[in-house]
Amino acid sequence: MKTIMICSIVIAGAFVMNAEEYDNSRNFQVQVITALKNNEARLNTAIERVNNLQDNYMVLVQNINSLKNALAIEQQKNADLHSQMETLKKQITADRSNMQQTLNTAVDKIAKETSAAVSRATSSSRFSAQTSGGKPPYGSGKFAEYKVQNRATLNAVAKAYNVSIDSIRKANGLKNGSKLVEGQILYIPQN
Repeated sequence: MKTIMICSIVIAGAFVMNAEEYDNSRNFQVQVITALKNNEARLNTAIERVNNLQDNYMVLVQNINSLKNALAIEQQKNADLHSQMETLKKQITADRSNMQQTLNTAVDKIAKETSAAVSRATSSSRFSAQTSGGKPPYGSGKFAEYKVQNRATLNAVAKAYNVSIDSIRKANGLKNGSKLVEGQILYIPQN
């Protein structure tokens, strides 16, 4: 009987141990399930964040591509404008050259007309020495009288008589920028 009692005690002890272990195991399982649910919730939050980041990344990639396209368009516009500017520069240079050529032709024509007028006038020109009384010609030496013709310029007259513009100004008391008037008498210094 001692043996039966010992077995009963051992079995009862084993049952008690098993019940405690069962409670501990059950608590452990609840803790594990709770931890798993918490981890699952955290994992779902992390997945949602990753999905949001992927969406944001896709939006950024689209924005970058749009900006690259816009930049390419602006660069093309810039290249087109640069090309147009170069074309305009060439046109302006050509226009300037044409205007200068036209101006030179006009000056040469006026100089020839003035020279012809000077030649006609020189055949009947009077040479005189300095006059007194504060009237032109100013200076000493001989002077030719020239009657200003239509469209004549001081530059053309100086070229025709082979004298400087400044010497004609001084001899006639003309200020810089003075305009010639048709019929005006100019005194031209003779060397």
